[in-house]
Amino acid sequence: MNDGLSSDLLARLQQIQDLLADRSGLCLVLVDSRGEEITIPSRLPLTCINESHQLTCFSEIRQLTRKARNREDAVIQQCSHGFYVFGLRTSIKTAEGDVFLIGGRTTELERINRELPLISAVYRLPLSTGSPDKVKEKQMGEEALLPGALRLLTPQEIKILYLLGSGFSNKMIASRLYISPNTVKAHVSRILQKLRLSNRTDAALFAVENGLVKRDQIVQN
Repeated sequence: MNDGLSSDLLARLQQIQDLLADRSGLCLVLVDSRGEEITIPSRLPLTCINESHQLTCFSEIRQLTRKARNREDAVIQQCSHGFYVFGLRTSIKTAEGDVFLIGGRTTELERINRELPLISAVYRLPLSTGSPDKVKEKQMGEEALLPGALRLLTPQEIKILYLLGSGFSNKMIASRLYISPNTVKAHVSRILQKLRLSNRTDAALFAVENGLVKRDQIVQN
């Protein structure tokens, strides 16, 4: 996935998203114009766990993203499985285009209506704006501030390092990212190799020390 965002900005967006999700009780995730996830979904997964339903869910998310593209306010709709979800075009832009916030997955429409004003206000802030060339220039400046080793990681490896630093086990990471524990193990091995670290504890400390995770966000298992 090429989300066009620096790893530093991506980590900050994840922190904002997690805080808003915890406050509102809603699932939140940033997606690109194709409906592909940029951040890790906060709280409940946005799509059904049942694999036979997931294609329908992904199709509805893409449809919601298209509806939100030309709207200033959020678009709310009820999915085919009875959950209310919303789509909001954010102020965040990448070289590939607009970034959208998809959220909800709740049977309580009133909850969405109650929480949307704050959520919308946050994501209308000018977090990253400008022409594609300016966006790229800004990203290059942000990347220059990161440790050289961290810039070697892929977006997926950054996500896994973020979760490692937050105290997640391999099993928890696999469940969060919808991948197998063996795949997580392979990613962790590559992260350790790229960062020249000895074990996952060192990787977790690296994530905290380099600002990907704040100490008060670490999950106590």
